[in-house]
Amino acid sequence: MGEGIDDADRLAGLIASQREFYDLRAPDFGDETVPDRRVSGKMAVEQAGALVDEFAPTGDMLELACGSGSFTRELDEFWALVRASLRSGGRVAFVDEDDRGTRNDDIHLVGNVPAALRTLRDGRTFDIVKVYWDPTELQDRLSSLGWQVAVRRVGETFLYGSGT
Repeated sequence: MGEGIDDADRLAGLIASQREFYDLRAPDFGDETVPDRRVSGKMAVEQAGALVDEFAPTGDMLELACGSGSFTRELDEFWALVRASLRSGGRVAFVDEDDRGTRNDDIHLVGNVPAALRTLRDGRTFDIVKVYWDPTELQDRLSSLGWQVAVRRVGETFLYGSGT
C-alpha cells in the first residue's frame, strides 16, 4: 500500500475487502463447482456429523461465524461476546482450519493482520482476515481468558474445540 497509510487504514481496507468479497460470494457460497481458493477448506460431512454427535448439543443453540461470516481482529472481544451469549452452564464448540491449512492458502500480512486471498467466479480477488491457529496455542489463549476448552486436531487441516 502507499506511503502515509497507517495500520488503522490498512485494517479498514482489509475489512472492507472482506465484506465486499462475502457479499459478492454469497450466491455461490457452498457451490463446490465455483471454488474461491486453490484447495477447499470444507470438512467432510461424515466428520462434521461425528463431531456434532461427540458434542451432543441439547437445548437452545446459537451458531456463530458459520463459514461465510467475518472474523474479528480481537479474539478477546469475540470470546467475551460468546460468553455473554451463553446461559449459566452453557457450552461451546467450534471447528476451524488449523495451522496445517496454511499450505492450502495464499497468506500474507496486511499491516499486522494475517490475510488470505479469495477469488470470485469472475476472477476478481479480495483479501480476507484468516488466522490459522495451532491447537495448543489456541487452547492456552482461551484458558487465559477463563475458558475451560480442549482443542485438538481433526482430519487433515482442522481443529475442534469444546468446553465451558
